[in-house]
Amino acid sequence: MIRALPWQGRGRGFESLYLHQLVFIQNLLHYRVLKSKPRSLEGRGPCSRLLRTQATLVHMAKKTTTRRKLSITRPTLKKPSFKKPNWGVKHLMMLMLLVAVGLFGSSGVYLYNNVWTDPNRLLSDMLEKSIETPSVQRVITQESQQSTVNQTLYLSFSPNLVAQSSTKLEQAARVGEETAVTTETIGTRTQDFVRYSAISVPATQKNKDFSSVVGQWGKREKNDEKNIPATFLNEALFSVIPFGDLTKEQRTQLLAQIKDSKPYTYDKAEKKIQNHRPVMVYNMNIKTENLVRVLAKYVELTGSGDASQLDPTQYKNAPPLNVTFTIDILSRHLKQINFADSGRIEDYSAYGLRRMVEIPTQTITIDELQTRLQKLQ
Repeated sequence: MIRALPWQGRGRGFESLYLHQLVFIQNLLHYRVLKSKPRSLEGRGPCSRLLRTQATLVHMAKKTTTRRKLSITRPTLKKPSFKKPNWGVKHLMMLMLLVAVGLFGSSGVYLYNNVWTDPNRLLSDMLEKSIETPSVQRVITQESQQSTVNQTLYLSFSPNLVAQSSTKLEQAARVGEETAVTTETIGTRTQDFVRYSAISVPATQKNKDFSSVVGQWGKREKNDEKNIPATFLNEALFSVIPFGDLTKEQRTQLLAQIKDSKPYTYDKAEKKIQNHRPVMVYNMNIKTENLVRVLAKYVELTGSGDASQLDPTQYKNAPPLNVTFTIDILSRHLKQINFADSGRIEDYSAYGLRRMVEIPTQTITIDELQTRLQKLQ
């Protein structure tokens, strides 16, 4: 764009008027160049060529600016750096922590698979746990062709030694002739208590009245002079596994007897999952003579039970017992004993659960209770 110089345009003559007209024409032409395209300025002469050249340059500048505005810049990728990392104290501590966690986890898995679940160790831990428990509950189920027995037995070793059970016996001689009898028993060191809590007979015997028997407690006192034992506690105590709340010295001696006698041997031990818990299932062969030695030692140490029937020589030729043990791996407790030959199953639970057992005060003798029942038959 052409502008007048400072000293130009001040004159009043022809030259000043001519200069102003020239500036006006140039400004008008420049405005036309900005608003027009190159081809619209066609003409002849050097002035037209100059205008077309100026218009072309102006439009090229406009297009370049527009393209720059619409162009998308591509991100530049940084080259990988192979500089040595700057390890600080915090990074080294994190690395050491991760290594320690890894070692701890791998060692834990190794100990669980090779030490904690070792069948011999688990069996030994179960035997030790069984003789240091304040109480235990045993549920017995046994079925035969014509009868079914369901018994729930609670054994408390401390503060008092007592056994309480509820047994339901169902028999069916023929279809429609079912008999069901439910009894409750309580056994202490010197006393036996029993009562019939329910009696159900076939329709042919509905006319019998059992009110004089049902709900009545019968009692029997231990009398060594008359050779009258208290049997309920003795029957509850003795199974193929001894249970009790023994002192440390008593446990040491009894476990030493088990180690010497070796009554428990197994052919196979298999890990399984039952009720969402890991267990070990053993196929056991129990030597009866050696087991009697262990039970006799138990009576000797604790003074509980009757040792008169625990003579190992009487069981010298007795066949071994084939049973299945199920032991909980986490708690190290015995869960089940399955006597495959007789169809008897014993389930163990409620270890250490304390329950009050009330000793009956209003009783009759067991002999009188049996006499009443026989009169109704």
